[in-house]
Amino acid sequence: MRLMLLLLLAGLAGGRLLAQDDFPLDVPITLNMTVEDTISDAANFDWYSISLNEGDTIRIEMVASGGLVPLLGVIDADRNLIARSDDTVRGEPDGAIAFNFRAPETAEYRIVATREGNADGTSTGSYTLLVTLVSSIPTRENVLPEVTFRCDEMLITNAFSLRFAEDVPSTPRPSGEFERYTLTLLGYDGVQPVIRASAAASQGGTVDCSRDARTLPGSTFSLPGLDAVTVDEVSQENAAHLILRSVSADATFGEVTLTIGALQGGSGRFVAVLTGLSILDRTREDTVYVRLGPRSRDTTFTIYMISDKDSRLDPVMSAFLLDGTLLAECDDAGSRACPDVPSARDLDIFIADSGGYRVQGGRFDAGLVLQPQSADPLVLQLGSRNGDSAGGYSLVIIGEVR
Repeated sequence: MRLMLLLLLAGLAGGRLLAQDDFPLDVPITLNMTVEDTISDAANFDWYSISLNEGDTIRIEMVASGGLVPLLGVIDADRNLIARSDDTVRGEPDGAIAFNFRAPETAEYRIVATREGNADGTSTGSYTLLVTLVSSIPTRENVLPEVTFRCDEMLITNAFSLRFAEDVPSTPRPSGEFERYTLTLLGYDGVQPVIRASAAASQGGTVDCSRDARTLPGSTFSLPGLDAVTVDEVSQENAAHLILRSVSADATFGEVTLTIGALQGGSGRFVAVLTGLSILDRTREDTVYVRLGPRSRDTTFTIYMISDKDSRLDPVMSAFLLDGTLLAECDDAGSRACPDVPSARDLDIFIADSGGYRVQGGRFDAGLVLQPQSADPLVLQLGSRNGDSAGGYSLVIIGEVR
């Protein structure tokens, strides 16, 4: 293995054969802390120790610069190599790599940041390293999702929920808003959708519960595999719209949970359009948890990540189980890399609210088709191709409740 020589070098007394002004690191790292260092011919690896509980899944991200070809590994307390990044993703000069690692037991592990070829490699340069927690089985909550829930006097069949926490910019947008999320639903086959929104930072949790669609007449929906629809005064009964906005840096939402359901036990297909998300730092990824309701668990649902009109973001998506098992990944929907996902070029949605805005797919937008056969949460990792772009994006979900 390419990391074996690295481990042999690490066994020498503190790297005695290395230059005196550059030594490999062996230091702790904490979750959500970005560290920076260099890889040189004298010090061609660094170690970062972290304590994990059995079942914890972490995501390790390394972004290289200065010509470095990045490579990651994980070693256990006995210095055995138990995971490596190039089993799933190959590094490129000045590239970004990331992979998930699930701890097989409660112990201290070391993350190895190095270069392609290790001691035999030739690339050098700088890097940043970030470790985030994807899931922690000991703290897993809500083992059984609700079949139905109440919104005021309405009884709703649970279709699915989205849970996310956005990185909020330090300064407001020109509109004065720090956050603005809009969720728009369109039901097919007679489905009357309802939205329940809750936020961790909101006293009492629930922010709103709505099936209001009065601003949607004139909206148009054109999606792969579905009939084109124009919302009018009659069909607005099959739609819903909700806006969440914060105008103070001291009153942002924190973690947001959006639960989507069908009124009065209705069944059929629906489309959900969530706007206001963004990748602020090109080297970072967003994490969104998706959970199907019991009456949707055996259905197929499709998720698109659509770059905003004025965004330079080139979207990439991956879906994982809570234990870190990769379910699917996609860069360009409909391409040779993910041919089973219909191309986003056939997706064109116009929302006739607040002057109107459009969510329009293109050849570089990402998508996933998932059949989890389970109501357990799924983990979506959303980022940019090679970690080289940033910007706003929307999520478009085509689902079904039975």
